[in-house]
Amino acid sequence: MPADFMARFSDPSVRVVAGNTIPPGVSVERESGREVRKLFLRSLEINGDAAKAQFFFVAPSMVVSEKLELTQTNGRWSVTRMMEQERTYF
Repeated sequence: MPADFMARFSDPSVRVVAGNTIPPGVSVERESGREVRKLFLRSLEINGDAAKAQFFFVAPSMVVSEKLELTQTNGRWSVTRMMEQERTYF
């Protein structure tokens, strides 16, 4: 995942777990007591130096779904467009 996308999850008091097979839900890390936010990759389409990805992440009392457009320059991917698709509160 591009660093500019992941930067917003850099709060040291929160642990972010990325993957597409992690069960949904927010939990607390037993060892440190840090809150855990789970980031899921829903889809990824790569076409040369361009890509589209759909993510959703589970945070306290909400789930956010986003679509990203990315470009690759000199071997590094960066986000060129980010669109929030849905935000659900529970």
